[in-house]
Amino acid sequence: MWLFVPIFGTVGYSNLAPSTYCGRTICALSGVFGVFSMSFFIAIATGKLILTPWENYVHTFVLNTELAKEHKHQAANVIKFAWKTWFWKAKKTPLSSMRYLQMERKLHRSIGIIHEIKQKQRCLNGSTIGLPEIQIIERSTSMNTEEKIRKMATLESKMDEIEGQVVNLDYALNGTQNVLYFSL
Repeated sequence: MWLFVPIFGTVGYSNLAPSTYCGRTICALSGVFGVFSMSFFIAIATGKLILTPWENYVHTFVLNTELAKEHKHQAANVIKFAWKTWFWKAKKTPLSSMRYLQMERKLHRSIGIIHEIKQKQRCLNGSTIGLPEIQIIERSTSMNTEEKIRKMATLESKMDEIEGQVVNLDYALNGTQNVLYFSL
């Protein structure tokens, strides 16, 4: 049992190693079985952690909303710092003044943040819907359309059958009316 755990877990022989051919065979089979069972477990665990397409769309929407909010905030900062920079420049403050340099640095930092946000938004928009999702949607739509067409054809044939029965019923009622009319 002490040897089985390191072999099954595929970490190696540890300090013990079998010396007989039968023991080595059992260890090799245990290691192969361990590799397959661990890979099976990892595949199931990662399958449970992957987002469904709809969860991914919601996640993308939330991230995009947060980025838009941050973009608006930074745009307001750009306007504020540009106005303050212009104000200090209009007051004929020396360009080496600490306040002027601070405002200019904040202005450039806000502009840089806006560029980063736009890059993140482009990456987010590019990863929202891919070709496989479009193909799946198209396939399911065409299958639904074909099913509706088939049901409509069935309904049309049933309507034709009902129409034929109504015509026969009308003919029979007219015949009965004529028989009653002539018998009186």
